Amino acid sequence: MKKLLFIPLFTLMAWGAQAQKNTVNLELFTVGQSHYNLSYERLLLSEGRHHFAMRGGLAGRSLVDQLSVNLEAVYYFGTTHQLETGFGAFAGTWIYNSSESVLQTFDQTQQGLFFRVGYAFKPANQPWTIRVGLMAETAREQVKPLNFSRSFRNYLLPYVGVSYRF
Repeated sequence: MKKLLFIPLFTLMAWGAQAQKNTVNLELFTVGQSHYNLSYERLLLSEGRHHFAMRGGLAGRSLVDQLSVNLEAVYYFGTTHQLETGFGAFAGTWIYNSSESVLQTFDQTQQGLFFRVGYAFKPANQPWTIRVGLMAETAREQVKPLNFSRSFRNYLLPYVGVSYRF
């Protein structure tokens, strides 16, 4: 029984290692008006100059006050010089705490959608990628305990990123 489970599992792992690539991305000025985004990307399809990947990560303004989770579908067109497009969603929470008074502590939640278009430089035989572009974002925010809710707000943000492929 162990052999029957081991062989298909080993076959799937070997196929995945050969057919797909992993990437770790670090972006600045990105999703949810964040200062940074650390994400993992998995290449799902690569045929000629067409490449499709899924990306998921954590974005924030600091390490403890504001964090959001994002998920994105990414399409690349090209070989070394690539057009990068992506569409995704994010959700996060921010905790503001004023040092002047405990009464000024409140939290804010935010959900939104984003679309990106940019340029990715992926040199052959090198694991590093440089990415720059623009991101359009629409987000809805809610502030508690004030029960204040804003309608959707739209942003156009530049981003720059460095990636490591393995």
